[in-house]
Amino acid sequence: MKPMRLLSALFLALLALPALAADFEAGRDYHVFDEPRRTTSGDQVEVTEFFAYSCPACRRFNGPLHDWYQQTERDVSLVRVPIPLRPQDQAHVRAYFTAQALGVVDEVHDDIYVALHDQGRALVSQGEVRDFFAERGVSPEAFDEAWDSRAVQTRTRRAMALARDYQVRSTPTVAVDGRYRITGGQAGSQARMIEAIEYLAGEREAARAAE
Repeated sequence: MKPMRLLSALFLALLALPALAADFEAGRDYHVFDEPRRTTSGDQVEVTEFFAYSCPACRRFNGPLHDWYQQTERDVSLVRVPIPLRPQDQAHVRAYFTAQALGVVDEVHDDIYVALHDQGRALVSQGEVRDFFAERGVSPEAFDEAWDSRAVQTRTRRAMALARDYQVRSTPTVAVDGRYRITGGQAGSQARMIEAIEYLAGEREAARAAE
C-alpha cells in the first residue's frame, strides 16, 4: 500500500472509534459562527475545503479528505475553494477554476500537488499552467479560452470573498454547512479534523431532518 493511501486508511479507521461526540467541544475543537454563512448545496450538508496547492499540509490532507467523502454515510456535498497563500499562488487558484470550467478537475487536481511538491514545477504563469494542462490532453486553445473567461475570473474573486467571509487564516480549513469552521490547529491533527468533520456533518444532518 502506498504511504499516502496507508495514511488515508489510518485516518478513516479513526472514524470507527466510539463516543466521538463526547470528545468535541465548541470553541476548543471547532469554531461556531454567530451568523450562519450562505451555502449552495441545497438539501445536502455542505463541507467546504479551503486549500492552497502550495501548502504541504493541504497536500497531505487531500487524500484523507477525499477518502472520507467517498466513504461517509452522511449526505454531504464537498466544495473545494482554492485560495492563495502567496502572490504567486494566484495562478494556482485560477488553474483550479479553469479545470472546473473545462470539466477536468478529477484529471488534474492531484497532479497539481505532485507537480508542485514532487517535481519542482512552479506553475506560476499562464504559459506554465497551459503546458501542464496540455500534457493531460487539454488543447491550448480550450485552455486559454477558459483561463481568460469571465466565469473563471468571477469564480476566482468569489473564492477570495468566501475566504474572507469564513475568516480563513490558514490552510487547510474546513467549514461544515456554513455553521462551523475547523482547522488543524484547533482540532490538533489532520486525523482529528476528519473526525470533527464527520461529527459536525452528522450534527447538521440531524438538525436539518428536525427542521
